[in-house]
Amino acid sequence: IANALLSSLSVPPAGAVERNPLGAAHGEFGYWAPHVDKANVPAYDVSAVLYLSTSAEHFRGGDFVFNDDDGVDRVVEPRVGRLLLFDSGAANLHQVLPVQSGHRLALSMWFSRSVSSVAPKKK
Repeated sequence: IANALLSSLSVPPAGAVERNPLGAAHGEFGYWAPHVDKANVPAYDVSAVLYLSTSAEHFRGGDFVFNDDDGVDRVVEPRVGRLLLFDSGAANLHQVLPVQSGHRLALSMWFSRSVSSVAPKKK
């Protein structure tokens, strides 16, 4: 494992999505910004999301979306226990849509195929 993050995403502050619809304008990052994991951290090779809450039961909005080149987004609806695995590279531009109510819980993990990028440093 190269990294892991337990996240609780909630409704963005009032007006945040309207001011910053793509999530990355004016130096202000919103979790809904389309991105490629490997572009953020070059050591990431495989990304994983384990859902700990269910859409429409625990929250509204917050769907995971692959932004594909053909102009058709592929939407993954969060469900408790669903594990989403995908290559961290440029082929998988993705985003999380803004949560509209409640809290979206997920464990995100990133894996590296390179031993040197995750091996403990010798003292």
